[in-house]
Amino acid sequence: MANPLELVANCIVESLELITAEMVAIQTVAMQNRLALDYLLSAQWGTCAVIGAERCTFIPDNSEEITDLIQKIRTEVECWKPFCR
Repeated sequence: MANPLELVANCIVESLELITAEMVAIQTVAMQNRLALDYLLSAQWGTCAVIGAERCTFIPDNSEEITDLIQKIRTEVECWKPFCR
């Protein structure tokens, strides 16, 4: 039977995986919307030209770093089991 700390860590890992998947999907939709806007506004040099470069934003993709951290948590959870090291 898993100890409470292991259960919490597993819940954290699962939550982070779900959030990461959702974040990637949101980034994809945002990029699709941006491409559509750029296409529609191409006669005016694109979205950033219309709304102003200072209002154009970039969404960083930290999914790889989050995935690495998830793996580190998984590794540590495995080491909590008896006779790990």
